Amino acid sequence: RKARIVCLSNTFLVSGSPASLLKDDISPYFVHCHQGYWVSLSQIAALEKDEFILLDGTRIPISRTLPTEARARYFDRYQT
Repeated sequence: RKARIVCLSNTFLVSGSPASLLKDDISPYFVHCHQGYWVSLSQIAALEKDEFILLDGTRIPISRTLPTEARARYFDRYQT
Protein backbone atom coordinates (compact mmCIF):
# COMPACT_ATOMS: atom_id res chain seq x y z
CA ARG A 1 0.00 0.00 0.00
CA LYS A 2 1.35 3.39 -0.99
CA ALA A 3 0.46 6.83 0.26
CA ARG A 4 0.96 9.92 -1.86
CA ILE A 5 2.22 12.90 0.10
CA VAL A 6 1.76 16.23 -1.65
CA CYS A 7 4.00 18.99 -0.30
CA LEU A 8 4.40 22.57 -1.42
CA SER A 9 7.41 21.79 -3.57
CA ASN A 10 7.21 18.06 -4.31
CA THR A 11 5.14 14.87 -4.27
CA PHE A 12 6.30 11.61 -2.67
CA LEU A 13 5.07 8.02 -2.76
CA VAL A 14 5.76 6.16 0.48
CA SER A 15 4.84 2.82 1.98
CA GLY A 16 2.34 2.77 4.80
CA SER A 17 -0.91 4.42 5.68
CA PRO A 18 -1.15 8.11 6.54
CA ALA A 19 -2.15 7.23 10.11
CA SER A 20 1.06 5.26 10.56
CA LEU A 21 3.15 8.07 9.03
CA LEU A 22 1.69 10.80 11.22
CA LYS A 23 3.38 10.20 14.52
CA ASP A 24 2.19 11.80 17.75
CA ASP A 25 4.54 14.78 17.45
CA ILE A 26 3.18 15.94 14.07
CA SER A 27 -0.38 14.58 14.11
CA PRO A 28 -1.80 17.72 15.82
CA TYR A 29 -0.94 19.64 12.64
CA PHE A 30 -3.07 17.42 10.38
CA VAL A 31 -6.76 16.65 10.14
CA HIS A 32 -8.31 13.46 8.79
CA CYS A 33 -11.18 14.73 6.66
CA HIS A 34 -11.92 11.85 4.30
CA GLN A 35 -10.95 8.20 3.98
CA GLY A 36 -8.21 9.11 1.53
CA TYR A 37 -7.23 12.56 2.78
CA TRP A 38 -5.22 13.99 5.65
CA VAL A 39 -4.64 17.73 5.36
CA SER A 40 -2.17 20.06 7.01
CA LEU A 41 -4.18 22.58 9.02
CA SER A 42 -1.74 25.31 7.99
CA GLN A 43 -2.69 24.83 4.33
CA ILE A 44 -6.45 25.24 4.79
CA ALA A 45 -7.68 28.62 3.59
CA ALA A 46 -11.41 28.09 4.07
CA LEU A 47 -14.11 25.66 5.08
CA GLU A 48 -17.17 25.25 2.94
CA LYS A 49 -20.16 23.01 3.54
CA ASP A 50 -18.50 19.70 2.75
CA GLU A 51 -14.93 20.55 1.77
CA PHE A 52 -11.76 22.34 2.73
CA ILE A 53 -10.29 24.84 0.30
CA LEU A 54 -6.51 24.92 0.43
CA LEU A 55 -4.31 27.97 -0.03
CA ASP A 56 -3.57 26.91 -3.61
CA GLY A 57 -7.28 26.55 -4.43
CA THR A 58 -7.42 22.76 -4.23
CA ARG A 59 -10.71 21.46 -2.86
CA ILE A 60 -10.51 18.52 -0.45
CA PRO A 61 -13.74 16.68 0.41
CA ILE A 62 -14.93 16.16 3.97
CA SER A 63 -16.61 12.79 4.30
CA ARG A 64 -20.06 12.28 5.76
CA THR A 65 -18.52 10.20 8.57
CA LEU A 66 -15.87 12.74 9.65
CA PRO A 67 -17.48 16.21 9.49
CA THR A 68 -17.69 16.83 13.24
CA GLU A 69 -14.02 16.02 13.88
CA ALA A 70 -12.79 17.84 10.76
CA ARG A 71 -14.75 21.00 11.51
CA ALA A 72 -13.75 20.98 15.18
CA ARG A 73 -10.05 20.65 14.30
CA TYR A 74 -10.37 23.49 11.78
CA PHE A 75 -12.02 25.87 14.28
CA ASP A 76 -9.75 24.82 17.17
CA ARG A 77 -6.74 26.31 15.42
CA TYR A 78 -8.26 29.78 15.76
CA GLN A 79 -8.86 29.55 19.50
CA THR A 80 -6.12 30.76 21.80
